Amino acid sequence: MIKRAFPSLIDSDVATLEERCEQRTFVSGQTVIQEGSIAEALYVIVRGKARVMRNFLDNLTAEFTGPLGPGDLLGEISFIDKSGASARIVADGDVTVVALPKPMIDAMIEEDTAFAGRLYHSILMTLCMRLRKTNMRVLPPGDS
Repeated sequence: MIKRAFPSLIDSDVATLEERCEQRTFVSGQTVIQEGSIAEALYVIVRGKARVMRNFLDNLTAEFTGPLGPGDLLGEISFIDKSGASARIVADGDVTVVALPKPMIDAMIEEDTAFAGRLYHSILMTLCMRLRKTNMRVLPPGDS
């Protein structure tokens, strides 16, 4: 699943991440990432699905994208900009993820600076794809 989440990585990058990652499990309804929290890891869904939810107007909740499933990346925005998560990620059924802790990623970047380019290119492509999907939900294509 790591290769699917980070398609720009080379095989040796994927193998190293798989050796060093941490597996975590969440039950249905459990929060995987809390809105506003700063990500200390990137997460890749291995099994199950998760929903991206955001609270607004004090008591309303909207689903922004989803559901996300195996191979999808979680926590990338907060991980990159070191600000609070823009949404809450909730397990939709039982979910297993692999966590890629920031200190591990930082160490890999220090060992191989080209790894950073491959990693961030993959994250950028994920963000572009999600922005396009969100745009389609908000403003469906119309006749020009």
